[in-house]
Amino acid sequence: MEEWAPVAWAKTLNNLDPANLLPRGWSAWPAEEHDPDSYWFRLAHEVTKQIVGCGVSLFPSYDLQNLVSIHDKPVLFTPRTDNNYSLFSILALFGVYIVQPPPQIFSALKVIANNFQASTLSPRSLHDLLCGSLTNITGPSFEIKAAHQVMRYLALTSSPPTLELLSDLPWFSRPDGSLVSLTRPSTNPRWIIPATEEEARLFADDPYTLAWDCVSDDLRVHLLKAQAAAVLNVTSLNVALVSAFLHSRFSHLDSFADELPEANATHHFDWLVRFWTWVAQWPARDSFFRTQAERVHTSTSFRRHVNRSERCPRKSLYSRPSLRQPSQRGVRSVCTVYTILSLETLFQS
Repeated sequence: MEEWAPVAWAKTLNNLDPANLLPRGWSAWPAEEHDPDSYWFRLAHEVTKQIVGCGVSLFPSYDLQNLVSIHDKPVLFTPRTDNNYSLFSILALFGVYIVQPPPQIFSALKVIANNFQASTLSPRSLHDLLCGSLTNITGPSFEIKAAHQVMRYLALTSSPPTLELLSDLPWFSRPDGSLVSLTRPSTNPRWIIPATEEEARLFADDPYTLAWDCVSDDLRVHLLKAQAAAVLNVTSLNVALVSAFLHSRFSHLDSFADELPEANATHHFDWLVRFWTWVAQWPARDSFFRTQAERVHTSTSFRRHVNRSERCPRKSLYSRPSLRQPSQRGVRSVCTVYTILSLETLFQS
């Protein structure tokens, strides 16, 4: 009987129509029996052993919507005490099935299944599963907000945060809507995490700036810390990056020209107004001004620009520039004079 009963019970479960078995959930499995003298003692263990050995899909998912096998890759087990159902429902969007066996079945699986720890839900096991089979889930059905919740679970479940578990997941959005993966810090380039929404808008043209909504707010706080750069190829905006961006944006313009021959020339002026407003609140502004002042004062054209600007009213970042739109003619000079004089005034203050 001890050999026949587990085999018969497992066979009965396997022969039941899934439409009838799913609503029953775990009630169709052997109950827990603590009395070692009972006929049913260890029956749950032996039935579980039979089902694991056969590899059949008889484990009901937590929501009783699917029957899965322990050998299916996108399946993770978790105890009944885990009530993170919002995460479970989100994981279902990514094709990950969560199974919550009763205690007697969960205990049996820990003994019977090879490397059952790897099949138990945790931030690390979930990361390994996602990297192994589900990283290509994108397209119209991709839920970026759902991905944010998964990323929060991966990185913020423990203290200190496990930011390295965000690597190799193509879920980080760029301003153009495309998605990229973060990797380990030895890999270039480093993706820029914007600290403010205005910062994200100002530097949206940088090919390595991520979108403002690329992560949840609580996760952004940790990604902006210096420690994040030790485990991921991310960075916050620094003086070198801002200087390089300014160079790429304006170096193609003719520094000797009095006019900017562009139909949309005013967008340079408008951007500079927003840029200097942002700089005034940037924690690294003092270092930035020192660096830029050194460059300006060593430029062979600096004095020519300043002399030309003496006939213009002196402007400061702290005095609001005129809201009147400049004409196309002379916009280049306006941008140059505004930039140099604002920098010089702030550096001296």
